[in-house]
Amino acid sequence: RTVEKRKHQKWPMVKLGEIFLEIKNGKNVEQFDGPGKYRVSRIQTIAEGTVDLDKTKWTNDDVNENDFLQEGDILLSHINSMDHLAKTAIFTKIHDKVIHGINLIRLRPDISRINPFFASRVFKSNQFIYKARSFAQKAVNQASIKTTDLRSIKIPLPPLEVQQEIVAEIEGYQKLIDGCRQAVDAWKPQIDIDPEWPMVKLGDAKLFRVESGGTPDSRNENYWNGAISWATLVDLPQSDYITIITDTQRRITDVGLKNSSAKLIPLNSVIVSTRATIGRVGINKIELATNQGFKNIIIKQANKVNHTYLAHILKNLAPQMELLASGGTFKEISKTNFCTLSIPLPPLEVQQEIVAKIESERKVIDGCRELIKTYEDKIKRVIDKVWEE
Repeated sequence: RTVEKRKHQKWPMVKLGEIFLEIKNGKNVEQFDGPGKYRVSRIQTIAEGTVDLDKTKWTNDDVNENDFLQEGDILLSHINSMDHLAKTAIFTKIHDKVIHGINLIRLRPDISRINPFFASRVFKSNQFIYKARSFAQKAVNQASIKTTDLRSIKIPLPPLEVQQEIVAEIEGYQKLIDGCRQAVDAWKPQIDIDPEWPMVKLGDAKLFRVESGGTPDSRNENYWNGAISWATLVDLPQSDYITIITDTQRRITDVGLKNSSAKLIPLNSVIVSTRATIGRVGINKIELATNQGFKNIIIKQANKVNHTYLAHILKNLAPQMELLASGGTFKEISKTNFCTLSIPLPPLEVQQEIVAKIESERKVIDGCRELIKTYEDKIKRVIDKVWEE
């Protein structure tokens, strides 16, 4: 009922200079990697939208007490590339003494008029960022906003009790987001290996056929933009889970395929990146060829090897692959070395049980990802309502 009551309210627009006690640049002190006497904030400190103490510098300079950040201060990046200009973070729940360093604007709220957490959410809205960047003075590779322009920006200002209601609603959503994100970040498919399981090599010709990918001459236009799907590293992005390839960004022609060492590989082959970026794993659900940075494993006895099980096992073998790689700028695993890798191979029904368990866990994690998106959208809608005029 409270939410419905304020849903269609229109709040007065107030200049930042009227509701913040200070809007100022930081202190210029001598900085080093440390440790030292005090931490010093810098642009990188708020790069991810929160205050990250691991991205501060140190100083032994003495400063006035007012030069230290206080609970509820909001830091704003006013000198940065355009994409990062007007990023903000609130200084909260930090007990270290941190000096407000140069090249970040500190906004110290008048708590008799504005709730710092409400202000922080408003500052992260697209509406505020757009307004702030409209004042940007552009230079080579960066832009800047003057404090006088920041002072003139108007934001919606509900009464304090309404601000607190909004903060409480958003914090409820944020707790759900944080819980889901913790589950997503912590999850990694695990396979408990039984030492009694037999070990087999990828070079076992009775079970597998290992092929290397190939790349036609990139300068020959007759080799490209054909009908044959051709997988590169962009089709196998970094992930804790194996990639299911259903399309590729690039395609080659029949002539291009014939003029490379690549071959079309059958469905459900296990594809492993073995050059430069090593250890990414995928399964193709379309017929395709791969570039020279991949090894393709075709399973010859599907009654003994489950392709998804094999992919998960190889995903866990990435560190061993790194040890087998050699070369200069771009390390690579030769086909010979790749085939020396051994994997545990339990009975097929055990492999299938392992895959089913991982798939069940993955569905829960995918649900968490959906919840994160849902509640991030809810937070955005709450702040959008505040901005409505």
